[in-house]
Amino acid sequence: NPVVSGAGVRLLREAGIEVECVGLGPIKNFYESYHFWRTSGRPFVTAKLALSLDGCTCGEGGKPIQLTGETFRRFTHRSRLRSDAILSTVQTVLADDPQFNARLDDKIYAKPVYLLDRHLRLPRGIRLLDTAATLTVFFAEECDEMRVAEVEAMGVRAVCVPSNEDGTLSLEKVLERIGRDGCHDLWLESGGKCFQAMVQAGLVEKAYLAVAPKWVGKGGIVAFTDCVDRLLAGAVFRHWTSFGSDGVCEIRWK
Repeated sequence: NPVVSGAGVRLLREAGIEVECVGLGPIKNFYESYHFWRTSGRPFVTAKLALSLDGCTCGEGGKPIQLTGETFRRFTHRSRLRSDAILSTVQTVLADDPQFNARLDDKIYAKPVYLLDRHLRLPRGIRLLDTAATLTVFFAEECDEMRVAEVEAMGVRAVCVPSNEDGTLSLEKVLERIGRDGCHDLWLESGGKCFQAMVQAGLVEKAYLAVAPKWVGKGGIVAFTDCVDRLLAGAVFRHWTSFGSDGVCEIRWK
């Protein structure tokens, strides 16, 4: 923080106290997302994606399937709690009607939630309207002003962002806007399409891929449309961990 950086050391030295600055790994890790936000202007993104053994995220027609077990579910809720906010898509909301809060030990913690919703399809009656600390949707410039007003009347903040040449929202601009809200640490919880787009744009710093011992079979929606080798090019595979019966790979890109 340029407002206070070095001030403490300077005061000590002015008082005649010798100061030696050393690097501490745990402290560096603790401030990792803050440092990233300060230097890039956008939040440090950690993504989570659950897959079946045959690489699917959901069933036929997008039908939700509970893939991972209780151990990874608790990890997900702890990660939500530690993050400043959660990013997802309106498609996930339409398919799952998630709460996107942190539920641990009979306590419920509301979180700020951001949604990618290019055409403002957010419906009334979803649980997020009650469970999110704040709810923000990002939409494209061509959306009708009356529809924007309808969404805002639901208590939702609607933010217009530029689109790419292919019509998709500019994910870079989305993250810049979230960064301006003061969000350092962003938890991405969505389907494979958004995960893939964020990774391809170079906007994910860390990811947890959870592989569950289940087989979805015919009609299942596969996580990745791109070759996995190309998608994860440049990634550093940190390690595999067992979460109950699920295998979880932590991946870092930097």
